[in-house]
Amino acid sequence: MALAVGAVLVAMAVPSLSGLLARRSVDAAAATIAGELARARQDAIARRRYVGVVFEMSPEGDRFAVYLDGGQTGIRTAEIASGVDELLRGPVDLRSGNDDVRLAIPGPGAIPKVPPSRGVLHAGDDPVQFGGSDIVSFSPTGESSSGAIYLTGRGSELRAVVVFGRSARLRVWSFDPVQHLWRQ
Repeated sequence: MALAVGAVLVAMAVPSLSGLLARRSVDAAAATIAGELARARQDAIARRRYVGVVFEMSPEGDRFAVYLDGGQTGIRTAEIASGVDELLRGPVDLRSGNDDVRLAIPGPGAIPKVPPSRGVLHAGDDPVQFGGSDIVSFSPTGESSSGAIYLTGRGSELRAVVVFGRSARLRVWSFDPVQHLWRQ
């Protein structure tokens, strides 16, 4: 009888434990990205050169790497490919230790953009929103490009890492799917 009661309690706890693990995985990945962005900013100031965090999405898994400007024009995709912009760190796989975490906008409905942005996002939209680029760039004076990086995990977990350009201030937001709004 005790085993049966124990089995029922375990069966009831597994779904809530699974949800907790999914939330923690997305939180950990968002914290990793925010920490790496802060470190890249410090690198740019200390080295007196542009430093960029480049995001790459692929079926094998999403990842990011940090590059140092070698051409004095900022971080450019062509200069990364040619080796002018030097790899400092990475690439770092987002799924490493964070199962099922990826750069994505979950569906099926529209999700409001994270503040202070306006508008909505749909599944399939670019989850790295820094102009037309998947590069977050930091200047030697500590300024950055403005934008947001959206991460999702199992279920409806969604986080956004927001960078405020001139100050390069970082904020991690969490989307509440029940109330359909973002929380810090």
